[in-house]
Amino acid sequence: MKEVKEQRILLVEDDLISGFIAEQVLKNSEFAGSYDWVKNGQDARDWIVNNEVEFVLLDLSMPVMDGFDVLESIKDHPKTKALKVIILTSSNRPSDKTRCLDYPCVKAYIEKPLSDEKFNSILHQLRSE
Repeated sequence: MKEVKEQRILLVEDDLISGFIAEQVLKNSEFAGSYDWVKNGQDARDWIVNNEVEFVLLDLSMPVMDGFDVLESIKDHPKTKALKVIILTSSNRPSDKTRCLDYPCVKAYIEKPLSDEKFNSILHQLRSE
């Protein structure tokens, strides 16, 4: 029998309220895996290169390393070839969206707050790729 690998999400969010909302969405969503939460970009980068993860919900504005720094630091890492990053941000600047979507691992750009509908829609889209 083929072993089914559990899907994992890494939530990268420094704001406790936004993180709490995202946690509730993850718990109530159609996502059937586990998640971990880190609160800055450096911890995110370290977690991504040292663990198995399929999806990353990545905030752009964070201490230590911002979301763009995280994307730049993982772009050529072999463990990130199949990684699917969902940007979760309060930024509505078109230039931020364009810049993020230049990274092949970025599959979606969501403006906060995260909702069940937004997340489940993106999840369906990513699973069908």
